[in-house]
Amino acid sequence: MTLQFWENLQVKNGYRVWSFLSFFLLPLVIFVYCYGHIVFVMRKQMRVMASHNLEASAQSASQAQSKRVKWNVIKTMIIDSAFFIVCWCPMNMFVTVEGNLLDDTEWTIGYVVALFLPYVNISLNPFIYATKHEGVRRILARMIVCRKHDGVAAVSGTAGTSSNIAGSGTRKTMTTAAAGK
Repeated sequence: MTLQFWENLQVKNGYRVWSFLSFFLLPLVIFVYCYGHIVFVMRKQMRVMASHNLEASAQSASQAQSKRVKWNVIKTMIIDSAFFIVCWCPMNMFVTVEGNLLDDTEWTIGYVVALFLPYVNISLNPFIYATKHEGVRRILARMIVCRKHDGVAAVSGTAGTSSNIAGSGTRKTMTTAAAGK
């Protein structure tokens, strides 16, 4: 680990504090602040929308939808922050309390696991958002679904776009021109 090579104790301790603040505490504070700001803006919009709605039924339906969205944002914040803490805390603890711990095999295995966990967190974030938000789910589904090539789609009857039709016509023209040679 990089801390072993630093002879100066003050530099080593400074790195520990900087690492803990910049890679763990600051991102956690930013998560909570940003999600809190989102909830604040949503509450403000709910009040504005409630003042514009004249019908009581439309107002109650709008308020219920807004409350669901707000609660969904709060749950996403809690889940995302909890996964962040679980995945990033062990690595930051290793950096903070590291000494000659890596000489022992069990601590080395723990360090490797702790080093792997932040990558798990980074990989889980799209799935956390996809399970909590319909818009993200739709975009990810569009990105993941394998799309057929234009020619195959036109033959199978699933092509409905003008670019697919134009592409098919272009190929026919090129095939006809090639056959005439």
